[in-house]
Order: sequence, then structure tokens, then C-alpha cells
Amino acid sequence: MVLLELPFDFVPMFLIFSETLFVYNLNRQTDLLEDEINVPERTNFVKYYGRPIFYISILLYLLTLFIAFSHSFSTFIFVLFPIVIGVLYSIFRLKRFLITKNLLVGISWGTIPVVVGCYFNRMDICVLIFYLFFSVEFFINTIIFDVKDMKGDKLHKIRTLPNVIGLKRTKYLLYFVNTLSALFLLLAIIKDILSPLSYVLFFFLGYVFLYIFYSKENNKTLYYGIFVDGEFIFLGVLVFLVSVI
Repeated sequence: MVLLELPFDFVPMFLIFSETLFVYNLNRQTDLLEDEINVPERTNFVKYYGRPIFYISILLYLLTLFIAFSHSFSTFIFVLFPIVIGVLYSIFRLKRFLITKNLLVGISWGTIPVVVGCYFNRMDICVLIFYLFFSVEFFINTIIFDVKDMKGDKLHKIRTLPNVIGLKRTKYLLYFVNTLSALFLLLAIIKDILSPLSYVLFFFLGYVFLYIFYSKENNKTLYYGIFVDGEFIFLGVLVFLVSVI
């Protein structure tokens, strides 16, 4: 909302929160076998508390679908889209195909700016650019999580980029993709398509370069859960500070 220079509204934040909560809790239920190897401490938590949290996430998501449909059909479609992808990923096990899951997750969560655009009845080139930008960054994020899961994925014969081409080549590829993302962003700002506020995203890209560099198979789970998955908390704080200044 800030980067698109839109007024603050709590509703889009609730829509995104609820769909995220549901998709990830669905994945926690379907990935118990792999998680018992990759993140056993999380599996224990899911076994004890996963069901009630999952039921709560279902209720919140149903409320989200109702709110989105009441607002506009386009908002409803883009709120629904990540769930369709989540079902394909978690239940139909498309994650077993090389890079397929990374692309699916990227294009799915990349729709977050589109949901905001639909909610404010603003679908323009800026929204499209943010969709492409964040789709790429989510793509990178999911491949880094494949580094964490290399052992469990090998045992369950899930082909991921780090397992197929190795960790070193995977990192080089992600450096290249993140650099292309930076050049794409710079061009959009220079051409006055995006607001100067968007320069803050270069700090975010630097953060991504850092966690690519430090990622390895035997990193503690908290590294991925906080440092990698917390990348958008870092970005949110940055955007807030820049907008205030």
C-alpha cells in the first residue's frame, strides 16, 4: 500500500494474513513425513497444536473469501488463487517435480500486490511490476528452503535444485536471478514508473543476497524460520521507516 502510494486499509492486510495462515497450515498437515526428518521440533508442535490452529485458519479463510467476494469478483479470484496452488502443491504433490513447486509458490504469493491493486480498483503497470518482482523473490526464498530440506527430500525422492545441481551452483543461479531482479527494479524507477520510495527495495535485495550467501544444509531451523522467512518483516520495517521519514 505504501509503495503504491495508496491509503492505509486494514482489510487487505487481513485478507493476505488469513490466506497465508491457511495455506501454510495446510502444508504443515500434508508434509509431516518430510518434516519429521527436516524439522522434527516443528513436527512435534504440529502434532500437539496443529489441528486446532488449522481449524481456526479454515474459519478465517472462509471469512476472507466472503469479504473478498463482497468487495469484488477480481479480489475474490486473486485471494482464491494461492489456495488453488497450495492444494496442487500440498495434496497433489506437484512439489515432487523439479522447480515446479518453486515456480508455483512464486507466482502464487506474488499475487499479494495484485490483491491490493484489486481491492483499491487499481490495476496498472506498477502493480504488474510488483507482481513480477515479488514472484521472483518468493521463488528465491523457496529454493533456499530446499537447501534446508536437502536430507529429507533425498530420502523421499523429491527432486529439488540443490539436490540436482548442488548447493554451490544453486547459489550462483540465485545470485544471478536476484541481480536481474535488481536491474529490473532500477529500470522501472529510472523510467519513473515506480515511486522513488521503491528504492527501499534495494536494501531488501541486499538482505536476500546475504541469506543466499549464508545458507547451508546444516543451518539451524531458526536461521530459516527467522532470518529467511522473516525477510518481509525486515522489508515492512524498512518501508514504514522510509514512509515516516
